[in-house]
Amino acid sequence: MKKVLYTIKPLAVVFFVADMLCIIAGYGIASLLFSYSLDAFITPAVLHAFLTIAGLYITQSYRILWRYATMQDYYRIIEGFTGATVLLLIYSSVVNLVSNRVLFLASAGGLALLMVYRVIIRETKPQKIALPKKKSKIILIAGAGEAGRTLLAEFKRDGRGDSIIGFVDDDTRKVGTLLCGKPVLGTTYDIPSLVEQYGVKECIVAMPSAPQKEIDRVIKIIRSSGNVSISILPALTKLFEKALTPELRGIGVEELIGREEIEIDSAAIEAYCKGKTVLITGAGGSIGSEICRQLLHFKAGKIIAVGRGEHSIYNLKNMLDDYAKYFEKPEIYYYIADINDAVRMQKILTKHKPHIVFHAAAHKYVDIMEQNPQEALRNNCLGTRTVLEVARAAGVGQFVCISTDKAVRPVSVMGATKRMAEIVTLAQNSPDMRTCCVRFGNVIGSRGSVIPLFYQQIAKGGPVTITHPDMTRYFMSIPEAVMLVIHAAMLSNGGEIFVLDMGKQYKVEEVARNLITLLGYEPDVDIPVVYTGIRPGEKLQEDLWNHGEELVPTLHKKIYKIAHNGFDALSVTKIKELTPDYVQSLHEEECKQLIQAIVPDYRPFN
Repeated sequence: MKKVLYTIKPLAVVFFVADMLCIIAGYGIASLLFSYSLDAFITPAVLHAFLTIAGLYITQSYRILWRYATMQDYYRIIEGFTGATVLLLIYSSVVNLVSNRVLFLASAGGLALLMVYRVIIRETKPQKIALPKKKSKIILIAGAGEAGRTLLAEFKRDGRGDSIIGFVDDDTRKVGTLLCGKPVLGTTYDIPSLVEQYGVKECIVAMPSAPQKEIDRVIKIIRSSGNVSISILPALTKLFEKALTPELRGIGVEELIGREEIEIDSAAIEAYCKGKTVLITGAGGSIGSEICRQLLHFKAGKIIAVGRGEHSIYNLKNMLDDYAKYFEKPEIYYYIADINDAVRMQKILTKHKPHIVFHAAAHKYVDIMEQNPQEALRNNCLGTRTVLEVARAAGVGQFVCISTDKAVRPVSVMGATKRMAEIVTLAQNSPDMRTCCVRFGNVIGSRGSVIPLFYQQIAKGGPVTITHPDMTRYFMSIPEAVMLVIHAAMLSNGGEIFVLDMGKQYKVEEVARNLITLLGYEPDVDIPVVYTGIRPGEKLQEDLWNHGEELVPTLHKKIYKIAHNGFDALSVTKIKELTPDYVQSLHEEECKQLIQAIVPDYRPFN
């Protein structure tokens, strides 16, 4: 129930007096029109005035800042005044205080005066905006809803409330109102003029429930406003029904390329994961950690997180402990282990007997692996072989290998060794342990991704480095990729290579220049862009399948499988014969020749 009693501020007393004078003036108008003496109407006029003040107090009218009044606020005046008039009419009909025609005319005049002087205040009082100190960045928030209110509250708690100049919102009913003391200055279409008028340096898009097309439209308007940096309050993904605390982040490639949200069958995936024991290798990495996080939501019974890096597993534990507050927490075990250590991996899998293994562990840095082909072969190929063998012995029901677009017609050691991982994974498929591979391109924000590098370079003042002006890449967010990986695993019958629909490829240079602009700088003026040349192992553009391979649709429109993804039995035999000691004994060129003998379409970078 709305609170009726509230403290009257000194300014409200001025409105009390003004309202009394308006009501009395209404009776004065009636006396002139009916040629009566005003003295005859003093008693009903004063009584009507007090009743009106009481009515306006009850309807909260004396709490309104009339400089920013909306139609809803004027409705409050009508509501309170009408209530007072009805009470006086009832009383007058009993004691014959005043005639009805005088009462109606006086009421009409009084209400008109009440409204007119408030309209005058609303229209003539200048909206004085409290500009922040010169050293502060002037910020405009797009979205005057709950997210915007929460964001402003956070700024105030941090002592930065004066930096916020106000809001814009496309709900025209909000324009002119105050939200937590800050005015709604206009709609999103007014952003360019507001930027110019107030010297806005940053716009924060606080519209987490808006569709992607709407976010894209607002960002386009901001970009047209000059060198204004953009931050965005991310959408709370549909995966999570309980609201997590939203964090403000910089603009990302999700906004640059305007990808739409991926639709998934949450109920089906939950049924697939619920109660199961799931082991994730490479759990401290970008993909592995996201798999762990989403398994929390999908109610996995037990999560076994395996990683080689102590620090990454420590960070993973902290993240999952935080997310687990919002869900029914499963058993989670963290292991520091090398996937090439068969004894260690056997102990872990034998102890927990997972139903599903997501194999995300791999060496992924293309240029570094060119200099270390022995380690790439040992980890990406032989490590996958070890985990597969141990998983089969432990009775694992399903094995999912995370692959890459660089495995298609590879020119890099990393891509070729991941292709070898695909071969050995498919070779192990059987009714007892269904195996499959899921292949996709670049994920935004992952380790080795170009986007974090761009952020670092821009933060340092440049230069932003591009290897080639025609370099193109697929882009997909980490949560998107992992959602589809889990969905593909659910669809698998064994022996498939699934390919995720990554959309179109984007020029890396275009993405970099847009990112510079969205962060409030001008490319080649504030932040230089330089070309460094194609690095060893890089291709100008990536592919997700080989020429001649047929893509077959699945039940999900963003997931395909390759119809003819068979493997050469001789290649499998060669991989089985390899030992870590032999691989490490090879020179770099010998190692690359060995890889090429197993993956014939591998063309080493020269």
